[in-house]
Amino acid sequence: MFGMPNKRGAETFPRVHLCEVVRTRQVTPMVQRVTLGGCGLAGFPAVGADAFAYLLLPPAGRSDLTIGLDFDWAHVRSMAKDERPRGAYYSVRHHRPERLEIDLDVVLHDDGVASGWAAAAAPGDKAALWGPRVLFLPPTDAAWTLLVADDTAVPAMLSILDHWPADHRVVAVAEVADAAEVRDVRPGPCVDLRWARRDRGERAADVVRTLRLPPGPGYAWGGGEHAWIQELDALAADVHGIDADRRSFTSYWRRNQPTGLR
Repeated sequence: MFGMPNKRGAETFPRVHLCEVVRTRQVTPMVQRVTLGGCGLAGFPAVGADAFAYLLLPPAGRSDLTIGLDFDWAHVRSMAKDERPRGAYYSVRHHRPERLEIDLDVVLHDDGVASGWAAAAAPGDKAALWGPRVLFLPPTDAAWTLLVADDTAVPAMLSILDHWPADHRVVAVAEVADAAEVRDVRPGPCVDLRWARRDRGERAADVVRTLRLPPGPGYAWGGGEHAWIQELDALAADVHGIDADRRSFTSYWRRNQPTGLR
């Protein structure tokens, strides 16, 4: 079944943007940065700190993109299987509109639709972005923010930290595989950024459970594996008393299940 990918509660700016690979760089052993560029990104709006878009790729075994500016999700359902684009959602790590460039940080793993593509991507490879969309929508009265992310949501978390006001109190918890996946970032003075490393038996859930959050009304955002993020959402609600309208926790992927269009 093919249709418009759904992210519950997301604010959407639906448009397809044709682009191509400009360069790639390995950020960590598990993360490949793909920089996309081209005139098609001229209309890509700056919409929020956690902007994400659907990365559309050529069908398996092909280099030509089988969609154009008239792309819509209804049409995908009618396309022959060998003509359908592949794709998956990715967060915009950096957006440089003055250079018509967007960075996507892709986690490299065995069964991801875009993972193999990103590992082999070369300048000139064709792609497209549909969106962007945003899920980070904090209430205007939030005095502090809790961020939680697994490996796949770390790019979105770091983008939020890049955009957020320096005087806003943030507690951020990122769970990654090991020391090599810990990013060399220097957040602002009001940010408490903690890295939980699975190679040391550390879990984001254990960190969040014991947090002492600031007083006053807050907001919680998170992304990660389906069961993982459900546990974090429950902790935010049950342990810290954060109401549902002040939580935005999103399943990025499910263990042992492929993601995206194939």
